[in-house]
Amino acid sequence: MNGFQTLWWEQTRSDHSVLLLLRKKDYNPCHQLHYLQMVTEKLGKAYFWRTGQAPPKSHASFLRFVQALDDRSEPSLAGDHGPNPANVPVLHSFDIWKRLTGSGTGRQLLKVIDAAVMKFPEYG
Repeated sequence: MNGFQTLWWEQTRSDHSVLLLLRKKDYNPCHQLHYLQMVTEKLGKAYFWRTGQAPPKSHASFLRFVQALDDRSEPSLAGDHGPNPANVPVLHSFDIWKRLTGSGTGRQLLKVIDAAVMKFPEYG
């Protein structure tokens, strides 16, 4: 890992620790989704800093990261899934949250994200 990757990974780990606390306390989905979004984007950016060049400014870093690792994405969880969790009332019901927590595929994706954060130095 280069210095840029280390900086992004450390921020990812910090955000991930907050996400785990929110999950453990079963906080409202908007908060958990917000931190999940931050974790996945920063994880993608950490990965793409491997060239020593800044990755493109976009909110698709994680999708590109997953595609780079597996050369395919899960179409049922890709795409637009409604409002940004940071911009809606706290009790908003997110369809994507139901899909992430209520399906085997969604729960598996959350496990993959957890593992990717923890094992990043192995493949970064």
